[in-house]
Parts: sequence; structure tokens; C-alpha cells
Amino acid sequence: MIFGSILALESDFFYMVNSMNVRHNNCDAADKKKYNAKFVTLTSQEQEDWYDEIYQKGLMAFLMLEQANREKELLRSKVPLYHRYMDNIIHLGKLELNLEDREMKSVDIKSLLGTLNTFE
Repeated sequence: MIFGSILALESDFFYMVNSMNVRHNNCDAADKKKYNAKFVTLTSQEQEDWYDEIYQKGLMAFLMLEQANREKELLRSKVPLYHRYMDNIIHLGKLELNLEDREMKSVDIKSLLGTLNTFE
């Protein structure tokens, strides 16, 4: 559900900036490819409300990108692959992490590597 919301946010944001007179001149009837008759017929207040919505969606996208960077750093602290005290054992498709006094963790190698590859 969250992933669907992220895709909707991205799609909505780019639709709005491309068709609501932000990135392109969508009010010029001579440019049939970019002209947005529905947007042109809105009142000034309605257009301003849409600009506020564009700002809110852009802010949300920015915050989500910032959160992704925070999660990346947090994951690196949770799974310190190069930490000198860690004992890595690969056994039957699992990576078992012995973190000294912490309990043994078992992580699927493909999902772990897939996650870590997104950070580089």
C-alpha cells in the first residue's frame, strides 16, 4: 500500500507540474500538445489551490527522499557488514550474523544484497 502511494505521489506530482502551467505554458491554445483547457477555465483561486497542492506534493516527495536517506544510514548501522567484530557464516542460502553479545540473526542473502545494492 505504501509503495502504491509513492507511485501515485510521483505520477500526480509530475502530471501537475507538466499540465498546470508550472513547467510548460499550458494556457496557450495555439500549442495543442500542451494546452490544458480545463486548467485555463479554473478561477484564479482554484488555480492557486492547485498550486498549493503541487507545493504540498513536492514537499512530500522531498521528505520521502530525505527519509530514504535516513533509512539507508540506519540500515548501515543495523547491518555493519564490514564491522571487525562480526562473524559472517553463509549456510544454505542464509547469512547468519553473530554480533557478539547480540542474538544470532538469520537474513535471506538475496533480500539483504538487493537492499544494500540500492544504496550504492
